[in-house]
Amino acid sequence: MNLQELATQQGVKLLSTHHTNDNEGFVLAEKENGYMRFVTWQFGKSGFYWGNYFLEEQEAKADFFNRVGVTL
Repeated sequence: MNLQELATQQGVKLLSTHHTNDNEGFVLAEKENGYMRFVTWQFGKSGFYWGNYFLEEQEAKADFFNRVGVTL
């Protein structure tokens, strides 16, 4: 299953992705109707896991960049 299919199953729109290798990495996603609208997840062969949830997009982006090892 690809990332877009996983996102659709979770009811989110992918905003950004980062692959650490062929089957693993991180995503930043938005759930338009959720209380915590933004989420960063790690992903692997079993799907999305270890999610961090945010009210504000800027906080989610900062977490995403931190998780992928990018210094702002």
